[in-house]
Amino acid sequence: MRILLAVFLLLCAACATTSAVSEHGAAVTPFPASDFTLPTLTGGKFALDSMRGRWVILNFWATWCSPCINEMPALQTIANERSGEIALFGINMRESADAIRKFMGQYHVNFPMLMNPDDTMVANYSLDLGIPQTVIVSPQGMVVWHQFGAIDLASFRTTLDGLIKGSPAS
Repeated sequence: MRILLAVFLLLCAACATTSAVSEHGAAVTPFPASDFTLPTLTGGKFALDSMRGRWVILNFWATWCSPCINEMPALQTIANERSGEIALFGINMRESADAIRKFMGQYHVNFPMLMNPDDTMVANYSLDLGIPQTVIVSPQGMVVWHQFGAIDLASFRTTLDGLIKGSPAS
């Protein structure tokens, strides 16, 4: 009985920790962002390493994902407000270009979209753990923050302000 109770308490603690990270995101010990090249919705190619020297936000999402839909207005607001400070990219999880365009029109999203991450990228960015996921990459190419679950506009603004102001490159 004690063993069952101990296992239950450990599971509850793990759930509480996961929930807190999901709702508020987490600063991480900086580590190099895995470089990638993906097709853009407009037919070009995008390479993450081309963004060195800029703050980059990567948001992994899909049209069928309710939390992804719920956070799109906040992401669009950030893209509009911070266009001179950051580059924000949506990375759609393997849906058709037509489905993405339809979604963007319906939800008034106009920040750049990348498509079709391969299995290596899915593993490197822990996408098998779920979406939405948002990652902030510093101008030095380091992942400095991540969140599983939808972002909250007010807390995300605060996070960005803290990271950008605290950066030696700012």
